[in-house]
Amino acid sequence: MLVALKTLMGKCSFFFRPFLLVVVSAVVGSGASWAQSTAALNGTVTDPAESVVPNAKVVVTNQATGVASVTQTDNAGAYLFPSLPIGTYRLQVTAPGFQSSIVQNLKLDVATAVTQNIQLASAKPPKKSRLWRRPH
Repeated sequence: MLVALKTLMGKCSFFFRPFLLVVVSAVVGSGASWAQSTAALNGTVTDPAESVVPNAKVVVTNQATGVASVTQTDNAGAYLFPSLPIGTYRLQVTAPGFQSSIVQNLKLDVATAVTQNIQLASAKPPKKSRLWRRPH
């Protein structure tokens, strides 16, 4: 690439050279900075018996910006957010037949892969209403 850049610079006009250098620097530098400003979040969702929970809805929300990303677990109960901006997040997992699980203040640092496994609790059965008779 360096040889190609020198050849190109030699053929460019004197006034075009600074512009070309700025463009090349921006393209090369932007890839490096973008790669370092994200993190990955993954985990496995299980039930109280430690069996995996497929098709659970997983929502991760940046607590500073409110921007949310959504995915669902695969057949192995695994979820993955491969590239989230660094920051502090709220993770919520929901699945039919289970109580929702929430993890607050989940910090994602630069160029890290964070694993946050979730164990869902079984949904509580609905309360039965009792009818009372008045004594006669």
